[in-house]
Amino acid sequence: MPGHGVSAVTDLRWPAGGRLVAELVPPLKVALVVGTVLCLINGTYRNASLARVALNYLVPFVVATYSRLSLLRSLASPPAERP
Repeated sequence: MPGHGVSAVTDLRWPAGGRLVAELVPPLKVALVVGTVLCLINGTYRNASLARVALNYLVPFVVATYSRLSLLRSLASPPAERP
């Protein structure tokens, strides 16, 4: 597919005029909800492993942030370049 590949992944320019905090609030909310649900389902709080608890929150945050940035980047591109 044109427009996809290594350059799409390594283009780390921040969209939306550099509003870092404003763009990270929605992924933080998603990570808080999903991470808490994962911890409750997996019983991570009982085992008290800091690494497992951190991963339960970190993975949803990374996925939500990547998805949001990809969406913003695709919306910022001209319609002719969209897949």
